[in-house]
Amino acid sequence: MPHQKLPVVPLHETWEQTLVMNLPAEWRFDIPAWVEFEHAESGEVRRTRFFSLAAGRVAFRFTGTRTGTWHYRTESELIALHGHRGSIDVVPQQNPARKGFLTQQRGEWQIADFRGKPRPYRFHVYMDGVEFPTHSPAGTPQKLYDFEDPAHFENYLDRAQSLGFPAIFVHVGEPDLWMQRSDSGWEPNLRTFELLERMLEAAGARGVQIHLWKWKDQQRKATPLVWPGGINGPVDKQLQRYIAARLGPLPGWSLSYGFDLFEWVEEAPLNKWADFLEAEMGWPHALGARGHEFPAGKLRMASYDGFARSVGLTTSYAGPTGYREILEDRQKHADQPLVYEERHTYQRPDHQLDMNGTRRLLWWTQMAGGAGLILGYYPEDIPAYAGYPYPRAEQLRAFGRFWTRHAQLHSEPCPETAQAYALCGAGKRILYKQNAKRIRFDTAGLPQRFQAEALDTVNGTRLNLGWLTRGDIEFTAPRRSDWALALTWSHATGGK
Repeated sequence: MPHQKLPVVPLHETWEQTLVMNLPAEWRFDIPAWVEFEHAESGEVRRTRFFSLAAGRVAFRFTGTRTGTWHYRTESELIALHGHRGSIDVVPQQNPARKGFLTQQRGEWQIADFRGKPRPYRFHVYMDGVEFPTHSPAGTPQKLYDFEDPAHFENYLDRAQSLGFPAIFVHVGEPDLWMQRSDSGWEPNLRTFELLERMLEAAGARGVQIHLWKWKDQQRKATPLVWPGGINGPVDKQLQRYIAARLGPLPGWSLSYGFDLFEWVEEAPLNKWADFLEAEMGWPHALGARGHEFPAGKLRMASYDGFARSVGLTTSYAGPTGYREILEDRQKHADQPLVYEERHTYQRPDHQLDMNGTRRLLWWTQMAGGAGLILGYYPEDIPAYAGYPYPRAEQLRAFGRFWTRHAQLHSEPCPETAQAYALCGAGKRILYKQNAKRIRFDTAGLPQRFQAEALDTVNGTRLNLGWLTRGDIEFTAPRRSDWALALTWSHATGGK
């Protein structure tokens, strides 16, 4: 085919090329054809597969991670799909909410902003009991398809963002939502994939990530064990290739394997699954498996189970008991992003997750250098359901606003002072103390003058303390509460 100039595509948005083609039956949904994209200026390369749509159409996708011209070429043993060439111009993104792919560096969550610059990311995921697909028996209607109503999904996004959450939880879970048996064999459930795409686009336009759970458990027969060959068998591998080809080029999602994994899957198959999926995807997506310790060095989460189970990664029975437990876990996984993937739902029995417990758990994770959580609600038909909505939502909003202003890359926990937890970064120090009337701060490393802001994390009151000098070593609060302090300065003021 002649070299073609293709339409311009904004940064972090996905372009699709579709062809009409009748494929051999054995290749209808598992196409031996690839596309390689190369950024003309930097030489960055992205490689992905073709995938099948309905009605004899095949497609491939691309999302630019850099502005500028990208050239592509296709390769395949199918002559009709081999040798296609073209170019794509990736232009600056105009939507400031749009984000790129979630990545990590030395265990620190990062995400590209609309300009393509790396920013710190809070992996705090909201699970809404109103929307969460129920633990229904296989074959019964799934609430996942309720999201086919765009207003229904937008309401979910509204609730998450109104509480300051940057991500939402979506559980697919059922095998027949992923793959279906047809006259010619197994094939992906196109309705599910079309829905996931629409959800990712709607969430991405608003800057919200989606954290997916792939499976449930074998008690519900909601695992790949029900397919021929089981885990990583031919049907499962076909699904993995299709996920990588169709969803891999789309930003805005992470994927964890499911729950109660200790009951039905072992270490070797989990590693094989992650290795295979990661090799197939041309773009980064965080992968996790609750309770399983993946080798470090790739974008794989150190995902902790709950209930003190005998698995590789587990918390105390009712989740992290405090800041120091999270800090120790964070230090153990210095090269991996850390997530507590038990669902820390409001008022979950034995978890002490009233508003005090929920709020403090959020603050502990941030002050320890960043750790992920799933919070929110179970649906009403789950015994652990305990009420909706959060009665003190302003506490969650205040937390989100504070870290939107003050989160920065490469912040690390620093020595505590007078029982206040401390997080240090370039030109900034955050202090947090519970049940406090006064907070003393160590002036070592502070410049002569610095600005200060205080937040009552319980009632959301924000105090601008203005400029302080090094002689000011104590904040006296107007009331006893859980307080956070942000001390900031620029290099021009003489700080480190």
